[in-house]
Amino acid sequence: MLKKMIYGTALLLGLMFTVGQSKVFSQEMTKEEQKLMEKQIKDAMKNEDYLKRQAKLDELLSKPPATCGLESIDGLAINSKAMLVEQKSTNDLLKTYVGKLIPDDDGNTTVQDGKKITADDILQLSTGIGKQLLAVTDALAKVTAVAGDVTKLSPMKVPAGKKSLGYTKDVLQNLGDQLKAQMVIIKNLSSYSKAKKSL
Repeated sequence: MLKKMIYGTALLLGLMFTVGQSKVFSQEMTKEEQKLMEKQIKDAMKNEDYLKRQAKLDELLSKPPATCGLESIDGLAINSKAMLVEQKSTNDLLKTYVGKLIPDDDGNTTVQDGKKITADDILQLSTGIGKQLLAVTDALAKVTAVAGDVTKLSPMKVPAGKKSLGYTKDVLQNLGDQLKAQMVIIKNLSSYSKAKKSL
């Protein structure tokens, strides 16, 4: 699982850097291709797995485990919760960007607060997602390293330690998958934004 996550992170970091490039093939997008890109972005944001993962992450954020008294395990759970808070903020920002840039079926954008989304805004969001992915990969390695620490707990605290580790693994797996999906959305949003300016 860790190797798969590292490979996926490396791949997505490569995608992140393409978001920041000034010359992207999508600048030569036709109106039909633009409509197709709009549909792909909307479909990705409404994807059943994407929505279920986000709901699961929101649930995990609201129900962190009790501490078990062992810093190595408790620290990972606390760090996982902090990652969830950051991802929630990222998710809200991504929804706002999509709402500002992608028109609905009537041709209107759903977020109209007068502020324009710049290429730097998209690049900054992409960079943030990339950093979160690296943090998830790092945390997954730590989970593997501290899994044996449960045996250091008193018999009364072992269930709390196992629950805390389970929480951390659940957070990291879902978070990694969600961030990968968001990186693809932001890459498409960047291409769409650049193409829209050139039409």
